[in-house]
Amino acid sequence: MTIEVKNNVIITEWWTSKDDEDGKKQITEETVYGKNKGRSNETNDNEQAILEYERKIKKKKEEGYVENREDAILGEEIVVSSTLTQSFAPCKPISKLKKDDDPYDGEWLAERKFDGACILLHNTGTEKIGYTRRIKPITKILSVVSEIENALDKLPEESLIIGELIAFDKDGKEDPKVLKAVTTETTTEIKAKTKYNSLLNEGYTFTYNVFDVIFWYGEDVTDRTFLERLELTNHFGKRKIDAFTEKMANEAKENDWEGFILRKADDKITFTMNGKPKRKGSYKFKFIETTDCIVTKVSNGSGKHEVRFARFRLAQYENSPFFDEPVLVDCGWAGGGRLGEENMDLITTELLEKGYKLEKTDLKEKDWFVVELEYQRRQERNSKGQLCFEFPIIVRTRNERAKFRFGTDKGPTWVPRWSAEKEMETARTWSLESLGLVEKMSMPLLLINGDIDGLAPASNIYFMLEGGQPGLRSAKIYKNSGHCAFEHQPEWGPSSFRWLKEKLE
Repeated sequence: MTIEVKNNVIITEWWTSKDDEDGKKQITEETVYGKNKGRSNETNDNEQAILEYERKIKKKKEEGYVENREDAILGEEIVVSSTLTQSFAPCKPISKLKKDDDPYDGEWLAERKFDGACILLHNTGTEKIGYTRRIKPITKILSVVSEIENALDKLPEESLIIGELIAFDKDGKEDPKVLKAVTTETTTEIKAKTKYNSLLNEGYTFTYNVFDVIFWYGEDVTDRTFLERLELTNHFGKRKIDAFTEKMANEAKENDWEGFILRKADDKITFTMNGKPKRKGSYKFKFIETTDCIVTKVSNGSGKHEVRFARFRLAQYENSPFFDEPVLVDCGWAGGGRLGEENMDLITTELLEKGYKLEKTDLKEKDWFVVELEYQRRQERNSKGQLCFEFPIIVRTRNERAKFRFGTDKGPTWVPRWSAEKEMETARTWSLESLGLVEKMSMPLLLINGDIDGLAPASNIYFMLEGGQPGLRSAKIYKNSGHCAFEHQPEWGPSSFRWLKEKLE
């Protein structure tokens, strides 16, 4: 890999294999512009490019890169009796199960996934060290947390473990934000201790969950099975591991858990010495929510995305206790996610044709568009008043619905060209009312919609409620909501399944 600066352009070249002649050469060019105009720390384009260049070099070195190939650590060797280098990288869970895997087939062992901070604890035989996941030693800072100290006391000589430091508020809910005060290498021991004691006084509790072992009494145990390594972690406290079931998933969803880590009994782990953790031995099982957001601002990306709009400012309407009409609330920035380059290029072309420049810019209200967003959990507003989504991913644009066409003048139609009378005649052939089925329905019915649905009006629900046998039909209609009340799906989805379960039983 090579990184260089030409004027205000950072050029990065790398190869897909360690041998230049065997790999495919990749090149990215990132144009950098000056910042903080009119301030004391103002930089011109070239100065800012050099700063960004230096940051990139520093980050690569922290990941284990070296300036000369001769200095590189070859293989996967580590001396557990010495301090860890930043090129050491323990493996991470795989992002999600493979397509054909069934999580409820009885073969998966599940452990609740907490939202905390990954901490490695290492006993070299002569000293005990606490590291961040990026292998930053922060022993003095971590020492203020009694749960870490207790784990270090129990850690055998020449042993290396991985765990999660978790903070719970007084209501027993995870609060990862407060962990920054006691897990950041830039803070001080005094500041960390003050913050930790303050959190304890506020009713916070802390836990350090040991979830894997890499070395034990000087022996590399990564080739042992998960069950064998589980016995070692129980040295620090019994872990709650169960065969995964759909019931567990439903209960976790109702309690707003982040998800689970799934493993099989014979799974093994690994580590690397190149700063890049492999994904092996375990899988994340997370709950994915979806919602629609309005894009109010766009920005071009960096590197290969510099030539297209690839970052989007999101917003949502929210009911307000102070105003009759819903208010627009900022939701922060999100990357293009799964939109893909082709769709981002279409958005870019459309906005450029409307006169927008390829830079960070506000959109006129008439040019706002809607995107579907996947996220894991929705948090309370932050200090800036923004709605916060955990791990937001833009899936697709929603405006394609508005472009729906029933064929073209010159091309084939998607539906026959006929009169409105003919359309009504056809509709009556599958109308529940025309067929006399409304009164005949004897099964329980649950009807859900928004009160401003333009596709299937809420009046249809009232019509259904008025017919049939009394007591069999119930409905939930959301105020100021559209088709299917999609934005309320996190509420009506689980409740619908509970209703169905009750009726089936």
